[in-house]
Amino acid sequence: MMFTLLLACALAAPPASPTGPSSCEAVPPGSNQYKLAQGFAYARIPTVKAREEAMAAARAEARSKLHGELCSAMPGDCERYSGYITEWQTPGVYDEKTRRACATAVVELRLLNPDRQRADAEANIAKLGDGLAKKLVAAGVTAVRLTDPHRADGCALPELEPVRMWVRSRLGNAGIATLADDAPAEAAELDLTASVAQGNVTLAGTVTLADGKQIGSDPVSFFASAYNVPASGAQCVGSARLGLDGRGQRRGEVNLDMKVPTRGGGLCVGQPVEPVLTVDRAAKVHVYSVDASGAAYHIWPIEGADRVEGSIDLGQSWAVPGSKGNDETLVAIAVPETGGLGPIAGHAGFCRVKSLFGESLYPAGATVVSQTWHVVTGEACGTPPAEIPSQALLEETLNGAPECR
Repeated sequence: MMFTLLLACALAAPPASPTGPSSCEAVPPGSNQYKLAQGFAYARIPTVKAREEAMAAARAEARSKLHGELCSAMPGDCERYSGYITEWQTPGVYDEKTRRACATAVVELRLLNPDRQRADAEANIAKLGDGLAKKLVAAGVTAVRLTDPHRADGCALPELEPVRMWVRSRLGNAGIATLADDAPAEAAELDLTASVAQGNVTLAGTVTLADGKQIGSDPVSFFASAYNVPASGAQCVGSARLGLDGRGQRRGEVNLDMKVPTRGGGLCVGQPVEPVLTVDRAAKVHVYSVDASGAAYHIWPIEGADRVEGSIDLGQSWAVPGSKGNDETLVAIAVPETGGLGPIAGHAGFCRVKSLFGESLYPAGATVVSQTWHVVTGEACGTPPAEIPSQALLEETLNGAPECR
């Protein structure tokens, strides 16, 4: 009994530290190109499972130590560093005699250089564009309409506007023209969809042809920080929740177009905004502002008739960020001049929609278009003009809006 107890205690206690360092992974060749940290752990008992647990603990310690050092040196970019750290070539080294596990974590110094990140990102985006161009040429496609990069939920990613330019350039090199946004609906459309996770952007391109056939690209990835993309973008209501297609539209009896002068889905704080509506025949049109939760406000017409013929601007306002920093979606609904407005017939002036905004509000045969953006700040935007409404006034106006009839 005493022997068993002593043996159990001996196995449970970590072995004494060796007099010299145990064998560990070699410092990476060309170590001036890397920053590294090592982690150590001991196996409690001499079993395969305990060895694996010790190795995992050593790798975790190495990653944590290196991440901490990077964050201490450059705290402003701390969040994105975890995605740069990898184990060095092998999963680590285990010393059977001392039951000591050792692992090395590294980060390539070039990845901490924003210029190099951008260069690597552009190379991958060029690869995506060239791959799509090759498939389009083979399919006999000579022109496409190119969307702004966006998330799968339809939310805007204005930081990726340069990506759109790069893809367009690669298509142009292959002789494929890029059509204007208001090109006929039958034109082939290249949809750029991006997902953002763990400091990386994964970008995919899908071309939908006039006959519904789709041509897709192999997705490419790059560091989100190459384009200053937030780890998690702002929230928006999303096209699917609005009962709209991937372009944020719904076809109906009227050809309706709405233009808001954003740059890839972004507006600077205080930027003048003057949406323009265009219809191909006389129509009744109503416009709503919808926030990320689905709450909506009727914003046009504020007064007068809702009849539109040709083009009309909705008046000037200023880009003001929402209280939670989320995206705003502008939704325009049109029916022929002689058509009925159905559920929205009583909506007039500035008012708050009683229920969450969506498909149930659309009149029969209505055409619906939308555009989503978020308001950005930064040196490139300059100083906002003094006349923009304050956040407090904005909140007061929204809270005081009467319910739409």
